[in-house]
This record gives sequence, structure tokens and C-alpha cells, in this order.
Amino acid sequence: MYKNNNQFKENIITNNFRKWVGYELNLDSPKTFNEKLQWLKLYYHDPLMTKCADKYAVRKYVKETIGEEYLIPLIGVWDRVEDIDFDLLPNQFVLKVNWGSGMNIIVKDKNKLDVEDAKKKLSQWLKPSSNHYYTSYEWCYKNIEPKIICEKYIEQMDGNLIDYKLFLFNGTVKYIDIHIFRFTENHSRCFYDINWNKYDATIKFNLFKGNLEKPKVLDELLMLGEKLGKCFPHVRVDFYIIENKIFFGEMTFYNGSGYDCFKPQEWDYKFGELLELPKEKKLEYDDISKEELLNQIKLLEPFSKEIRDLEEKNTYLKNVLKDVKKENTYLNQTLKDKYEELERLYKNKTLFNLLSIFNFSLFSFNIDEKYIKIIILGIKIAFKRKLSHV
Repeated sequence: MYKNNNQFKENIITNNFRKWVGYELNLDSPKTFNEKLQWLKLYYHDPLMTKCADKYAVRKYVKETIGEEYLIPLIGVWDRVEDIDFDLLPNQFVLKVNWGSGMNIIVKDKNKLDVEDAKKKLSQWLKPSSNHYYTSYEWCYKNIEPKIICEKYIEQMDGNLIDYKLFLFNGTVKYIDIHIFRFTENHSRCFYDINWNKYDATIKFNLFKGNLEKPKVLDELLMLGEKLGKCFPHVRVDFYIIENKIFFGEMTFYNGSGYDCFKPQEWDYKFGELLELPKEKKLEYDDISKEELLNQIKLLEPFSKEIRDLEEKNTYLKNVLKDVKKENTYLNQTLKDKYEELERLYKNKTLFNLLSIFNFSLFSFNIDEKYIKIIILGIKIAFKRKLSHV
């Protein structure tokens, strides 16, 4: 059963890879970085990855590994949207759902926040179908218990927030991916090595062409990243630096889900050479506890209901479309009949030509819900439609 289930995922991942990355995926002998990330999704399932990918649970791991002082202050954590009292939140904060990517609401001014819209987003993100695993089979998200967390809003003095993403291979930092002007139309990125040499390479976003000042706390940054990532064949550890103080961001095991394209493409191979895959596969169901299995069943039950509800909506929409098609066919015939009556009025050309010489408006017409109305020389003619709606 497991083999068949994995084959199903392999097929989907292979098709997506071809579509988004632009070349054929080789899972038997992966060479590029993106290929190897797909291999890790399918064949390397370490429970510690789940803890570290969980944006709430990872806080305990960070506290125990490098210290609580590197954590962005936590304002609150909730299991349900209904439990959040927005009146009690500060003027600036960041809301996140812990089991995905991009599930963030950044609030710089609470007075401008559409609270109802925020609640709708959070409710959607808490649904089992929003678990990032079901988007592209990023295994580490699969068994996360969904929560909403609220963190303190941080930014640099200039209002920007530079994101330092450390790429670790077998426990060692090799490159730093730096994001500038995130969440704006000017979002760009570039790569530096650990000696602060810049490379003209980027992934997905435009290359940042300027030069960045070497952080004064670079050595500390590298040390912290390697402490957090020492247990994994590959992980990306993200940090922020505010006035020379380092803050932990997140840990990511499948950068861009393994679908983001390198510019130039040769860097896909360079990163691939650095990533040494485990010699043995480590599959989820090789060793799973009763508690973990029950948790998966609990997550799947509401997900199954969502699928059933979606099927019902799909059936309803199909029936509605059939009805609309029938009504439109009848309406088109009705309009055709009335236009033929209008054509017959045109047959008396003498009167129309005479009025045209004196620049009289000959006619106008409009269609509303109940009538087709034609006005000729101030005389209104109305044809009642057989349909009262479309």
C-alpha cells in the first residue's frame, strides 16, 4: 500500500517538476539541488524535521539549542480564530499559521487592519487542506498540529527587513541567500559565501545588483545556524539582524518546494553537488507510533469532509450551468423573434428616409429584465419577455 501511495506522489511531483523547473526529474540518480529536494520529500522523513518546520514548536527547539534570547517575542498562540481578541493586540504585530508558507498577516497599523478579512484568511489557513504538505508533498509539514501564533513586529531603522537565509549542507553553512525589500514590488535577492564574497546568482526573484555591508555579527550568525542545522542533510535556517542583534526566523527543508529556478541554472548543479543524500531511505511508516497514526486520522477526517463538500458544490454548479444553458437558448430565440419584428418595421423606408433629412432620431431601444423597449419618434413599443431572469 505504501509503495502505491508513494508512486502516486512520485507521479504528481514528476509532472509538477517538469512544468515548473523545465527539465525531467531523475529520482533514481538525482544530480541537481531541486532534484535532491524532491528525493528528500519522498524518501527522508525525520520526525525532528516536523518539529523544526512547525513555526510554534520550533521555538522550544531554538530555546534549548541556542537560547531564548534569539526568539522574536511571542504575543499569543491560539487553536481557533474565535479565541483571538484583536482589541488586546498591540498596534503592530505579525500573525502566522504554523504549518505553511506565506501564511502571514503583517500589521504595521492596527487601525488599518480589516479584522474580518484577517479572520477569514486565518480560518482558511487552519483548514486541513491548507496544510503545506497537500500543496506539494513537503513531508515535514504533514503531521503538524495547526495553530495561530502572534509575534512582535520587527523592522530595521529604515523600515526594511533584510532576511538572511543560511543554506546548510550536512551541518555546514555554505551560502547565505539574502532577501531585500521583501513583500514589495522591489523584492530582490543575492548570494554571499561565508567569507562575504558576492555571487551573481539568484533564485526566482531578480538579482540584487548592489553590495551589502558585511554584518558585524556574521561569525555569530554562522555559528547559530550550524548549531540548529547540525542534524540534517540539508536545511535552510533564516535569521534577521536588527541593530546587530540576531533574531531567529524559521527553518525550511525544501527551499521553494524544490521548484524555484536558479539564475543562472548552473547553480542548481552547484548546490546539488553540495547536498549529499542519506545512503538509506527513512520512510514515515517504517516507524510510526500509535499517537502519530491517530493524529493523522484526525487530520484526514475533516479533510475528507472538505472533499465531499467540494464534490457536492461541483454537482450543484453543473446543474446550474445546465439550467442557464437552457434558459439562454430560449432567450436567444425570443430575442431573434423580436428582432425580426423590428426588421419588418424597417420595410417602410419612405417615412424613415424623410425623417432622416430633417435629422430626426429615428429610433432607440433597450432591454431590461421584463421588456424589450423600442422608441420610434417618441412612440414607445414594448415587447414583454417570456423570461423574467437570465
